[in-house]
Amino acid sequence: MNISVVFAKMKLILLDEKSIGEFKESIKSAACGAFGTDTAQVEVLQGESDNPQIDVYVNISDLGSGARKKIALSAFSSRAKKYINLLQSKAGAEYVSKKDNIFICENEKLPTVNSDCGDEFDYAARARFYNCIEPKFDFSRVILPETTHNDIMEAAQAVKYRDKVYNEWGLSSIASPCIALNFFGSSGTGKTMAAQAFAKLAGKRLIKASYADIESKYHGEGPKMVKALFMAAKEQDAVVFIDEADSLLSRRLTDVTQGSEQAINSMRSQLLISLEDFDGIVIFATNLIDNYDKAFVSRLNCIEFAMPDEAARKKIWDVHIKPCGGNGLNIPLADDVDTNLLAKKFELCGRDIREAVKYACVRAAASGCEKVSLAHFEAGCNTVVRKNGAVAASCAD
Repeated sequence: MNISVVFAKMKLILLDEKSIGEFKESIKSAACGAFGTDTAQVEVLQGESDNPQIDVYVNISDLGSGARKKIALSAFSSRAKKYINLLQSKAGAEYVSKKDNIFICENEKLPTVNSDCGDEFDYAARARFYNCIEPKFDFSRVILPETTHNDIMEAAQAVKYRDKVYNEWGLSSIASPCIALNFFGSSGTGKTMAAQAFAKLAGKRLIKASYADIESKYHGEGPKMVKALFMAAKEQDAVVFIDEADSLLSRRLTDVTQGSEQAINSMRSQLLISLEDFDGIVIFATNLIDNYDKAFVSRLNCIEFAMPDEAARKKIWDVHIKPCGGNGLNIPLADDVDTNLLAKKFELCGRDIREAVKYACVRAAASGCEKVSLAHFEAGCNTVVRKNGAVAASCAD
């Protein structure tokens, strides 16, 4: 088994040869200890000698058969972070980022870094930061108001007939084939679940990113990370899902006076370019669509996620407490549990209902009850309402 590791934003190249040797031996020790072997081979690739901000890449080979792989990878990451912390305390914060950014690629060997690699390698390497996930939900589990559900199904038709419309009928000559959706609405209304369900409906995996995954404290890195994100999605035929997108799609800054402000504008401009060039599916999600730049809004199919009505709340309660579609639920319900009553009495969003179910089940188990009753669910709802009120008051202050 082989692994490759990216230590993001480490300035290892500024250290002396002795410290670099100690780093290599430390990583080898971490790998051997985690994987239970003494044969690990470690190759440190430091990048261009004149670029102190480049990431450090480490190829580790001869790790055995890969047994206990998940546990071993976790153990290696933990040990490696300890060594990085020691290196930082020794060398100073100017040499190593304070962020614990360790990215592990299994059974792959990153290309050797040299002065001739240029931007092409830079993008390819950064594309490895974005990993696909298999969607966990489908639309049997995602309960939405009828209007929202219909809008999403209409967007799904654009996926189904894209080849006919854009290739056979030539629409690609006048419009980008990129399907760019924007899910907006209050927190907890199902935007993230719907993004996963949409990816599953399209038969694709999902790459999830946020502003924090794209932004970089190093000038000029943000646009590269945007380009790398779309490169990763193209290579892996995945849906791009950008959460909390208002941070990325907000109005571009005017009267720019600082390099950081220029970098933000450059990142947003690169996103516009990437959307035009991408022929896949992109889904944005936000609670604050009013902050969007009009240049982005005009390119997106915006779908509102309203708070669920009573009929939707009843369905949400049902899928959260009753066995349905292989969801694995086995909650022992008392005979008095009435989801119609809960939906009518408590105007909660899907996330709040899920939290109420958790509170109810824990309360029932802690009190020694063999079944979860209506009173337990009502108490769970009241707890959610109380906590939401406390958070709202805190934010207002």
